[in-house]
Amino acid sequence: MILKRAGWLTGVGVCVGLVLAFALAHGVSNLLYEVSQRSNCLLGHHRVVIAVALLASWLPARRASRIDPIVALRDE
Repeated sequence: MILKRAGWLTGVGVCVGLVLAFALAHGVSNLLYEVSQRSNCLLGHHRVVIAVALLASWLPARRASRIDPIVALRDE
């Protein structure tokens, strides 16, 4: 459940971020000399963001899966 929600939020964030990045790259390429719209810096960064987000959600999900449900319910 934790990984599903984190994956969904990461996917939406990356999609919105890529759309905005390409839109802003078009604007910046018109202002700066010898800067292309498809700069190499945009190509690989979304993979790093996805990997970090999934790792950051996998660690708490793994820890939560090791807890006995009865103990968790009694604690609340």
